[in-house]
Amino acid sequence: MAAYQATAGQRLYYASAYSMSSMKEIPGILSTPDKGGEPDTVELSIISEKFKRTLVGQQSQDVMAYEFAPDFTPTTGSVAVVAGLLAAGESWFYEEYVEGTVSGTEHILGAGVLYKGIAKSSSLGGQTGNDSQSANFYVQLTGESIYIASGGQTMTYKDLFSGAAVTTPA
Repeated sequence: MAAYQATAGQRLYYASAYSMSSMKEIPGILSTPDKGGEPDTVELSIISEKFKRTLVGQQSQDVMAYEFAPDFTPTTGSVAVVAGLLAAGESWFYEEYVEGTVSGTEHILGAGVLYKGIAKSSSLGGQTGNDSQSANFYVQLTGESIYIASGGQTMTYKDLFSGAAVTTPA
């Protein structure tokens, strides 16, 4: 398979801690899911008022689907890495949107999105003619929120839904 280079916003890492120490990159990511959804609304009618009011309710977060290019190279290909992810249980995921830096052999993360979840399943798409094949894996959010992360070695976090600064993502 030809070498695949992810673009900004399509580099995905996972690790057992939010600090992303000992992180592993999931190679070949083709697309990432939307984060957050349109909140539910509740209509409120007060007899003495002329208009109905609509209140913002809870925000839903569907299962997140990631599309990747299947590479069947043993141990290092995307299929093997996703299989390891499925076996890992609950993990922290980091989508890097602003390219990080390299210090020696260490990759220092750039700005991105961080959340805790568990990879639940994967699927391998069929192929028609000379079209490229694709695969998916699905992650269920298990943490309290999704966080915007920035700052390189000294990360700062903001809650995506409230905008509040967060010291320790949960």
